[in-house]
Amino acid sequence: MLTPHAFAILLLIKAAQNQNGLRHSDYGRYHRYCARRMLRIRKKLGHTQHRRINKKSIYTPKPITSDLALTNVKFLHILIFKCEADWAYAMQMKQVANNLQSKAQHPNQIQALTGNRSNPNRLRMHYLKRFKAAAKTAKWVVDNCANAFDEQSRFELEAYVDFIEAVYLMEYHKFD
Repeated sequence: MLTPHAFAILLLIKAAQNQNGLRHSDYGRYHRYCARRMLRIRKKLGHTQHRRINKKSIYTPKPITSDLALTNVKFLHILIFKCEADWAYAMQMKQVANNLQSKAQHPNQIQALTGNRSNPNRLRMHYLKRFKAAAKTAKWVVDNCANAFDEQSRFELEAYVDFIEAVYLMEYHKFD
């Protein structure tokens, strides 16, 4: 039996947020950081999701199972940063949708941020899906990897999951 991992989840998340854009509400920068961090960790662990075949890179999904999470704490970091990346991307789209509704920015800047998406309602549907994905991943970590943490880390993880689910439910206007 492997010993449970002890690491400060909330400290890890808050440090990453403060150092990578959230001090200035730059959710796009933080999303890019989380995506790069996940890729760096996957490369270090040799768990990348692509293969080279005839000079082409083929995507082959490699999910992180609870067995992998028990063996190395870095697999748990990948899952945590996956939740953070989904949350940050949803917050970025929410900001853009709010700016579109208020028409506060210049139209060329809006086009650069949203691509072809200029309908705030479609952006809302997209960022709701991202919030849902973040909540689903966080819930999966608690359900399947709770025994990988010590007691203090488990409490922090449950608090983080409650926060992510609260954001998701508030966006759906489910205030209960």
